[in-house]
Amino acid sequence: MKHGYIFAFCAAIFALFAAPTAAQQGKAITTSGDVMVVKTVTNETGEVQTVLVEPAIVTPGDQLRFRTEFTNTSDELVENFVMTRPLNSALRLVAGDNGGAQLSVDGGKTYGSITELTVTSDDGAGRPATEDDVTHLRWTVPQIEPGTTGEIIFYVIVR
Repeated sequence: MKHGYIFAFCAAIFALFAAPTAAQQGKAITTSGDVMVVKTVTNETGEVQTVLVEPAIVTPGDQLRFRTEFTNTSDELVENFVMTRPLNSALRLVAGDNGGAQLSVDGGKTYGSITELTVTSDDGAGRPATEDDVTHLRWTVPQIEPGTTGEIIFYVIVR
């Protein structure tokens, strides 16, 4: 990756989390989030640890943690709040680390677990979908009480 692309890519990642307040039937949900690089480091005592660091530069093979925090800023219960995130084609979902999301491999038209999804190849044959095929993630939060905050976390690998 060229440095200009890396910085543009980082900017695009952060733009995903510049979400304005969302309204649901007159009820306000605010969202914010961050992206961190997952690194394995050895501390002074020789112990190996996993740490999260700000993504100044990301390169192929880096693992990223996406975190979105949501808050019900209204005085009313919000039910069945749906949050959908497209997955940039430069990223691959880490197997099993989707934060409980339903997944899409067709641009967000249909959703399910990875084991339920199939992809049609160029020759017309179908095959089971893999994390490489995921285009969108979607979460449904059943209830968000007034003043309550929650978060959704998922992990990806930079291609």
